Amino acid sequence: MTPVISVDGKESVPIPVAYSVPQGSVLGPVQFISYSEDVVIVFNAHHHVLYHIFADDKQLFASAPVAEAHEAKKTVEQCVAAIKDCVSRRLKLNDGKTEVIWLGTRPRLQHLAGVDLNLSVGSDIIRPSTVIRDLGVFVDAELTFREHVRRITSSCFFQLRCLRQIRKHFNRQVMKQLVHAFVISRLDYCNW
Repeated sequence: MTPVISVDGKESVPIPVAYSVPQGSVLGPVQFISYSEDVVIVFNAHHHVLYHIFADDKQLFASAPVAEAHEAKKTVEQCVAAIKDCVSRRLKLNDGKTEVIWLGTRPRLQHLAGVDLNLSVGSDIIRPSTVIRDLGVFVDAELTFREHVRRITSSCFFQLRCLRQIRKHFNRQVMKQLVHAFVISRLDYCNW
């Protein structure tokens, strides 16, 4: 790829870019998809895991009965290792942001108590979390969303307390708009 900058019909000298996507480029999203398409091949062709890709976040999923948890763990470890080794375009897995969570009902998760649920990827050990954040939604292992509700209500009450302090300076219509902007928008975020 050889991008140029065009301003008022004049173009800059082309600068070859062998890797990466220039930040802020109009073609950035399209180029990023092509840049990271190797990961989709790893997910689909090699390991047959389910996945979601959103911008630079990649999530993979494996489903298994409790008795087959070890095989699911092994599949995920192999897939993550393959992604980590995906150097054809210098893709890099950020170990510090990599998370794993085991989802299930409380009784099924209790059956996993004796199983080593840590993921080994090369020399790294990724310990399972009980709550992870996924695009602003806090997901817990039992899918109760208690942590998400707790954080949202805390945030909304904070916003309401702040709005209460300024309510005498605005009419009712403006206050309704402020409540919608600062409170209702938080309640509706990711409301499927």
